[in-house]
Amino acid sequence: MTCPEPRTFLLGILAVSVAFWPATRTGAASAPGLERLLVEAEGADRIPLLLQLAERSAGEPTRVLELTDEAIALLGTSRSDSLEVVARGLRSDAFMNRSESEDAFAEARRAETIARDSGRDDLLGEALFRVAFVQWRTGEHSEALATAETSRRLQEPAGPSRGLFRTLSLLGAIHWSRSALDRALEFDLAAREMVEGLGDEQAVARCDNNIGLIYWDLGRNEEAFRYLSRALEVCERSEDRLNLKNILNNVGLVLIELDRPGEGASYLDRAYRHCVETDDLYGQGKALSNLGFAQEKLGDSAQALELHERALAVRRQIDDKEGIVRSSDALAEVHLARGDAAAALALLEPALVLATAIEARRDQADLLDTLAEARAATGNAVGALEAYRQARAIEEDLDSDATRQRIADLEKQLRAADQAREVAAL
Repeated sequence: MTCPEPRTFLLGILAVSVAFWPATRTGAASAPGLERLLVEAEGADRIPLLLQLAERSAGEPTRVLELTDEAIALLGTSRSDSLEVVARGLRSDAFMNRSESEDAFAEARRAETIARDSGRDDLLGEALFRVAFVQWRTGEHSEALATAETSRRLQEPAGPSRGLFRTLSLLGAIHWSRSALDRALEFDLAAREMVEGLGDEQAVARCDNNIGLIYWDLGRNEEAFRYLSRALEVCERSEDRLNLKNILNNVGLVLIELDRPGEGASYLDRAYRHCVETDDLYGQGKALSNLGFAQEKLGDSAQALELHERALAVRRQIDDKEGIVRSSDALAEVHLARGDAAAALALLEPALVLATAIEARRDQADLLDTLAEARAATGNAVGALEAYRQARAIEEDLDSDATRQRIADLEKQLRAADQAREVAAL
């Protein structure tokens, strides 16, 4: 059996917010201020301004690509490895925000080549972060984990930085996708501690979002809602539009779990509109899927079926492997509820193969549970029992005593950090 799906971790990139600038970066100039400076600048002086403006336009991927096109053209005659790595990273992010993963991967690899040739570990660490992010989003979890760990090792000697924060958050997301919740929480706590020290409120909010999703996965929805609401408040106050659609989606799904589907649907509608406005197909697939769950809770199976079908179509269009797995399971459950076990089986069996390939173990267990129901509905009692046993074996492995103890220990650290934050706010 499947559940509403968050899988929308914020790394400062899913909502990618790049910040690895040279020391001469122009403060915190606003986008209009940068536009005015750009009018006066000529030649190589335009490059850092173009890139800073591209960073502030992260929610508009087409605009980012236009700005970085000019920057890269200027870099052809005014070479700077660090600025070109920035430009390629921004382009990789923009392509991922448009769900164009091949182009995103190509830009990340170009950044990696430039960084390796420069001999600078800091640049290579940043470039490898981009490679790992694309690998994670395309379901290559083992490869993403290895690449992200290399990125972390390269960046750690220089001490806390926003680049290292993003890498720690990405490691949390990868472990989360692999259903290792204890490791995910470990990295999310490390990331939050780092950005609290840097005084970055928006980055702290992204960490709160991620921690909220871990509580969701643990079935502790009140705690999930508390962290997600805190993240949403910061996001709306700071007008962080790129992260807003992701957090709205997550708040909506937790409200569904709290038996408040009508209220949850209003958040999901907002998330979906933001995703449509920014051509974010990845986000659209998530919002449509969770809107389908809301309609299930509201008792409208026909509307739920339509929404899950739309979500699956979008996810197939962009080859979102994790999304395909989850939408297939969700759609199969609706078919089962409507008495069409054959349609459910046609979705479940290929989805189970895909979930196994991308090492999405909790999704495997969910699919096996639904498969057991579908087989039982078609009279295949032996096959149903086998699927049920396989699901239980996976869950027992994921929820071992050691894992539960590790999570409990990490929660103590989390509570202590929350208390310190509350005291500091007095």
